[in-house]
Amino acid sequence: TLTRSHARTSPATTIALAEKPKLSPTNAKALSRMKLAIKKNNSAFAEQIQAYRENPETPVVTSESEQSDMESDAESLDSEAEAERQFERTVRTGVVERPKDKVMSMAPEEITYDVVQKKLGEVAAARGRVTALDRQDQVEMLSFLFGAAHGAAQKIEVLVHKITVIFDMNNPMTSPMTTANWKICMASVFDMMALAADNPCVSLADNPVENDRTTEPAADEPITVWGNPAAFLERLDDE
Repeated sequence: TLTRSHARTSPATTIALAEKPKLSPTNAKALSRMKLAIKKNNSAFAEQIQAYRENPETPVVTSESEQSDMESDAESLDSEAEAERQFERTVRTGVVERPKDKVMSMAPEEITYDVVQKKLGEVAAARGRVTALDRQDQVEMLSFLFGAAHGAAQKIEVLVHKITVIFDMNNPMTSPMTTANWKICMASVFDMMALAADNPCVSLADNPVENDRTTEPAADEPITVWGNPAAFLERLDDE
């Protein structure tokens, strides 16, 4: 029989119950999935887990195949967790995360001069055929490529393409450029002009001779790239 003292809840218990967070339906679903994934993963190591519980001081020895299985299971859990995070972001924002260009998953040292040139060609070929979201992705990729570009001339080419993509993101006749884009564009113009000033062998022109170069030019080799700093500054002044 319960007495009044048994039925009474202590203040500490009341505080503990009150502090326990209540999960949202999405988080509760994610927690259930995680528990099931852990239970499924641990079932393959039931013997090792039991041995450790009986004697925690004894080191657990695993074979190479077991270690490989553990690593693959861990990667599977990581991919499931990432998929769950993407699902939650989609539910919360209503925006499906867009895949990044493959070049952005490469290490900078793996990106050759030719790889950067091909990406610049793709950006130029896509002008007039891409959406605002596509252009935003291009700006992000070009910012990444600037750090991987080889030599001053290629860095200037990357900046020129970045500037033109930002200009294409809005129609000056109908809407002004956003403040954030204006600042990014202005910083890119200054960086381009500084590189050109520090490297007199590199010149800019409206109609340079096209070349199919696949290797980085020598540091002292004269080279002309497409770009018009005066026109860029005039457009920024209008904005």
